[in-house]
Amino acid sequence: MNRPLAGTTVVELAGLLPGPHAGLLLAQLGAEVIKVERADGGDGTRALGERVFATYNRGKRSIAVDLKSEQGVDTVRALLRRADVVLEGFRPGVAERLGIGWPQARAINAKLVYCSISSFGQDGPYRDRTAHDLNCLSLAGYFATPSQVEDRIARPKIRLADYAAAMHAALGVVQALMTVRLGGDGCHLDVAIQESISAWCLPHALAVRDGEAGDMEHTRSVMPDNDLFQCADGRWLSLGIFENRYWGQLADLFGDQCAALREPALRRRAERQARKREVHGVLKTLFAGEPRAHWARALDATDIPWAPVYDRDQALDDPQLVHRRLTGPLAGGDGSDLRLPLLIDGQALWSPRPAPGLGEHTEEILSELNA
Repeated sequence: MNRPLAGTTVVELAGLLPGPHAGLLLAQLGAEVIKVERADGGDGTRALGERVFATYNRGKRSIAVDLKSEQGVDTVRALLRRADVVLEGFRPGVAERLGIGWPQARAINAKLVYCSISSFGQDGPYRDRTAHDLNCLSLAGYFATPSQVEDRIARPKIRLADYAAAMHAALGVVQALMTVRLGGDGCHLDVAIQESISAWCLPHALAVRDGEAGDMEHTRSVMPDNDLFQCADGRWLSLGIFENRYWGQLADLFGDQCAALREPALRRRAERQARKREVHGVLKTLFAGEPRAHWARALDATDIPWAPVYDRDQALDDPQLVHRRLTGPLAGGDGSDLRLPLLIDGQALWSPRPAPGLGEHTEEILSELNA
């Protein structure tokens, strides 16, 4: 199929996760992504191993340059002259000092979409502070948002703040490219990781500030029947009850084993919310009484939203994802690919090539610049 961003050139001046993941999304949409890496080691994720680096850098070409040299800076400027998009992840002010920041880039190419991704944005009191994903989650109030009856502070298993920034960056780039293609000029996109994850976390804080109590007992989004429960064999399941009809099904299904489920008052969601700890305790005791396979057989025969809590291999082999081919063989290389998680008219968008070796395409790209 004709990829939406076919014919678009992206210069990626970013390492670690946010910028490279945004570049991966654009590559899967059809953009030609040229990854500019330090000649002395490259992207920092290379130190974490080939597979980790490949996770965020499939589908790109790599050119190794020395940005401390005049020749290296001139090479990047030549790339900017031909590019449609720049993704840069330097600390604020660094790109400008190198001579490849937004003011210099705009003078070279007025149609350029220049996207800066940083921890806190290009201005403000935190502008020059260093931070990573976990720090931005902390500042966003992520750990202050209750989510379970037995709530606890624990870091997420994935880099949520970095992924949020990558997605907002890619969205902003696509919007800006539309403006350019309609005859407008390029622009500078200022993406802050803190703001990106705060936009996901702060609706709860705003609700609390506007009058809703913020503790577990009174927060409406914390529900005793929408939670995780451990089974007798140590495995876990998630129950996703929100609508009353699902509670009714649960009570009809397991009421013989647990008479409390059939209490008339608990048919009302407001009553369950008012008695969160009690209701959660009833369900916790119920599911702890049998292995997960027992509950799976019963729940699968209903419309109740539930799911087993998978381990890694189970998640990879899930029948639904296998059917829709979210993963597949990597084009032109060994290993697996993860397609863009959307279909366009039923068509999947995969990475066009494997992740590059450090500087693998340096001579090829320099030859194109000199052509």
